[in-house]
Amino acid sequence: MNLKKFIIWVITIFLIERVLQTLGLPVTLFPIFVIWLALRGEDLLPISWVIISSLFFDLFSGFPFGFATLAILLVWLTIYLVGKRLNLYSSSIISRVLFTTIFVIEYFGIIWLMIRLHI
Repeated sequence: MNLKKFIIWVITIFLIERVLQTLGLPVTLFPIFVIWLALRGEDLLPISWVIISSLFFDLFSGFPFGFATLAILLVWLTIYLVGKRLNLYSSSIISRVLFTTIFVIEYFGIIWLMIRLHI
């Protein structure tokens, strides 16, 4: 994915999240998007893109500033390390959905733990 496509996707996801939150639906699509892209493996996004976009979404996340970015980076690291051992980057849509679900649960678990421990 090139930078132009990534920025278009990030802006689209941001607008969708804002509209849905205005309607009273608390939706967090950005971590799912980043995790889905990280599981592509062979064309991993540059980490600088992930950090900058995470900080942008972190401003509007409702969590203390830095929590969402730190959680995304920890999940990104987990995907990288586990992806070396297991075949996370398979082309099967079922396995990608399964691993995306697992890593999204990890993301919210990290956020919950950081809030619970008052880090």
